[in-house]
Amino acid sequence: MQHKLDTHHRLIDKIRRILPVIAVTIEVAAFDIQKINNPTIEGEQYQYGEKYGFDNLHRIYPAPG
Repeated sequence: MQHKLDTHHRLIDKIRRILPVIAVTIEVAAFDIQKINNPTIEGEQYQYGEKYGFDNLHRIYPAPG
């Protein structure tokens, strides 16, 4: 969380060097991306989303390197 805050501050400082920014408001919120993509999703459907099975594939076929 601290890293995220520090990154926002660095970006704001860069912008303020170029533009005459008087005030800054930062909003922090969590979004339910699955609900945005599919407004009717509920219950068990959350468990079988777009990345269902990815973890298993990752263990079977590790990334090269």
